Amino acid sequence: MTCPPLCVQCDCTQHQLGDMNNDGVPDVFDVIYLIDYVFSGGAAPPKDPLCPHINRSDVNCDGAADVFDVVGLIDFVFSGGKAPCDPCLCNPYPTNCPPW
Repeated sequence: MTCPPLCVQCDCTQHQLGDMNNDGVPDVFDVIYLIDYVFSGGAAPPKDPLCPHINRSDVNCDGAADVFDVVGLIDFVFSGGKAPCDPCLCNPYPTNCPPW
C-alpha cells in the first residue's frame, strides 16, 4: 500500500503471526515466552514500529497483556483458533477495535 504524504502507515503483520520470540514461527516456544512475560515479568515481546500495539503480547487487542492473551495464543498455536487481532483495524487502538 502506498501512503500519501502526511499519512501514517500501519503494519501489524508480525503481531498477527503470534510470534512472541521473534523466530518467525508461532509455536510452543511463543506460548512459553508469553506465559513468562504475563505471569513472571519476563522479557516483553517485540514492539513493531509501524504497529500501534503495546507489543505483540496483546493477542486480543484489549490494550493489556493478560491471561486472556495467553489462552488466545494457546488456542491459535495448538488448535488452529483465531489468529491474533490486527491493531491496524482499531481506530484508535485499543479503545475502538473490532470484536476479536
